[in-house]
Amino acid sequence: GVYIGQAEDELDNIKDRTSSVLHNRAKNGYQLGKAPIGYLNARDKHKHGIIVPDPNKAHYIKQCFELYATGTFTMDAVGKELAKYGFVDSKNKPYPKKRIEDILKNPVYIGKVKHHEDIWDGVHKPIISDELFYRVQLMFKDTSKKRPRGLIYTYSNFIKCETCNCTMVGTTKHGA
Repeated sequence: GVYIGQAEDELDNIKDRTSSVLHNRAKNGYQLGKAPIGYLNARDKHKHGIIVPDPNKAHYIKQCFELYATGTFTMDAVGKELAKYGFVDSKNKPYPKKRIEDILKNPVYIGKVKHHEDIWDGVHKPIISDELFYRVQLMFKDTSKKRPRGLIYTYSNFIKCETCNCTMVGTTKHGA
C-alpha cells in the first residue's frame, strides 16, 4: 500500500509540474502545441519552440478576416471564396464553417497567446492588426442575439416560473 501511495503522489507531482511549465510558457508568450493555420513551428535563438508566419498561408488568414469584416460574406462563403485562390484543407476542399470560425476567433493572429481563459502578449509576429480582429469579434457579438421566430408576444421571456425559474413564452393553439 505504501508503494501505491508513493506512486500516486509522484503522479500528482508530475501533473502539477507539467501544468506549471505550460502556464509559465504561455505567460512568457510562447504558443503551446501545434502551430495554427497560417503559422509554422520553428525554434528561436535559445532553441525554444516558437511559431512564425507561414509565407504560403499568412496572406489567406488576413484575407479571411478582411472578407468576413465586410459583412457580405458568411463563414461558409469565406471558405469557398478563399478556396478559389488555393486556400484548401488537406483533402483539397474548402475549409468548413467551424474551421473558419476557429480562425476568426483565435487571438494568436494578433500576437496573443491564450492558455485556458488567460490571454498574454506573444513573442510571435502577428498576421493581422488588432483593429481588424476586434472588428470581427464585434460582428460575432451582433449575430449572437437570438431572434424570435413566428409571432412575437408582449410578455415573452419576462414572466418566470416560480418553481423552475424558466422564462415563459406565449403560444397560439389552432382549433382550440
